[in-house]
Order: sequence, then C-alpha cells, then structure tokens
Amino acid sequence: MPPRAPRMPEPPVATMLTLNTPPLANLQRYDALRNVQPHEASPESDHVAPVVQWCGPRYEPLGEAPFRSRGFAAIGANTHSEIAMKIAPFTVNASDAAVADLARRLDMTRWPDDVGDGTWASGMPLRVLRDVLEYWRDRFDWRDAERRLNALPQFTIEMGGRAVHYLHVKGVDRGSRPIVLTHGWPGSFVEMYKITPMLTDPANNGLPGHRSFDVIVPSLPGFGFSQAPASPGTNSRVVATLWHRLMTELGYSIYFAQGGDIGSSVSTWLARLYPQAVRALHLNFISGSFQPPLTESERPLSAAETEWLAARTRWAEREGGYSHVQSTGRRPWRTP
Repeated sequence: MPPRAPRMPEPPVATMLTLNTPPLANLQRYDALRNVQPHEASPESDHVAPVVQWCGPRYEPLGEAPFRSRGFAAIGANTHSEIAMKIAPFTVNASDAAVADLARRLDMTRWPDDVGDGTWASGMPLRVLRDVLEYWRDRFDWRDAERRLNALPQFTIEMGGRAVHYLHVKGVDRGSRPIVLTHGWPGSFVEMYKITPMLTDPANNGLPGHRSFDVIVPSLPGFGFSQAPASPGTNSRVVATLWHRLMTELGYSIYFAQGGDIGSSVSTWLARLYPQAVRALHLNFISGSFQPPLTESERPLSAAETEWLAARTRWAEREGGYSHVQSTGRRPWRTP
C-alpha cells in the first residue's frame, strides 16, 4: 500500500457548540472568544466565518454495511399532499449497458511509460494505477454497491426547476430531531453512508444512550443524482436556500446543519440566512478562506496559535500541490 500523505496539522483548540442555542448566538460567542466582529457576507461571496471547526476522521464510503433492519422508514407523518406531488422515490440502478460501456472504455486505456523508481516521488506509480483500474474493472461489485445504497430511503424533489436528490432516513426515537448533512467536492451523499445509522439508530450502532436524529442528505446540484445547473450562479448561498426549502417541504421548521468542504459553506449560509430555523451548526474540513482573522493586527497570537500557523504553512508548501496549481492567475485565452 502507498504511504499516506501527512495530515494537515490540527488547530490547538477545538471550539464546541451547544445543541440548544440559535447559531447567531453561537457565532457571536465564538467571535467574542476570538475578539473579532462577525464578518459581513454579500450574496455574491462565499467567504463567511465558521461557527466551529472540527478536524475529525473522514468517513470512508461503502465499507461493511452497517445498517440494521429497523429505523429506515420513508417520509413519515410530516408529509402532506403538496409534498406528495413534488417528491418521487429514487432507486440507484446503473443499466447493464452503462456498466459494460465503462468496462470497454477501461479496457481501452492507453498506459503511460513508468517513470522513476516505483516510488511516489514522480507521481503515482504505474503499478498502483493499474491495480486501481483492475479493481474498478473486475472486482468492484456494482450490484452489491447498489443494494447497499438502496437500503437507504432516497427521493428526488423538483425545486427551482431542477431535480434534487436526497436521502431521508427517520430516527428510531419518537420526536427525533432533524439534521441536514451536506457533502463536499468531489464527494457525494455516499460520504454519509456510515454515519447515517449512527445518527438514526445510535443504540444499535455502538452508541447506546444517545438520542436519534432524522437524517436528510441532499446531493449538491450537479453531484450524484441531482440535476446540474443550466447556467452560472448556483453558489453556496443559493444551495442553502434550496436546502431550507427542502427542510420546510419535509415539515421541519427547526433543524441542525452539518457540512464539510463545500458543505461547510452551504451550512454556514443556512445558519446565517435562517437563524431561527438552524438551531446548531457543525462544520468540518473548512477551507482556509473561512477561518477567522489570525493576525497580529487583530490581537497577539498565543504560542500555540503561532506554532500552528507555522506548521500549516510548512504542510501547505510540502503537500499542497493541488492548491498551488489552482492558485495560478486567470488569463484570457489568446490564439497565436
């Protein structure tokens, strides 16, 4: 197995929020701790301050199926006739022709020459790439993956002229609180496959004594089975308005929000646009542009904060190749 890339250093302090206070109060409390004012965000900008950052493990999708036979009801008592006209059940089902076409295209791969000495110093070794392709071509079980995904109640809803795909899994407890989970790029709703049963049926998934949640996992527009936008403008703020409408259509007037990567931006906008609905906000994998000010002009940094910023800079210089490529300037295309 190739060695894992070093992890980005974690912040020295984790700020946790309660689950029974409005997000605006939490945001003000967080900014008070940082001795800064809440950021103002324009509709055109996604650069808003986070409420909380959690640097935890990522959930790997589609491992051993953790679902029990209980607790996976479809839309429950919150359904009304207007929703029934807009919502349709959804089943993951790749056609045999599509799977065969993928296999043919994988078989036609034109392999590059192997360079280097088989290490990762010059990029992915060819042997590793061949193994990945062979697994995808011959060992990955599409039908088994579909069966596991279809164990979750899935739906589509027409909103804003587009079809949005989402999971809606009811908690086992009476009066389970709703939580909307938003994935990031280049992920999908499958990111939430393992954590969903922990939230909807904690007692039967290693978390006795914890209350359950109704879990809603929408697919971002253009991701997975959600229809892609036909024109520019579908930013995180717009997606947040769609998510709030979805939650309202499902009968939830108050709910929790969680998101990572793009999902952290969408979830932050949910809390900022609908503070009376979003009772708590939890974020992970927050991109650098979302951090609160950490400069000497704001207030003197602690020794732990100074060292963390230095460690993060060193990590970015060594491991941030993707960001280095993406940071090149935008230039108009010109013909010779």
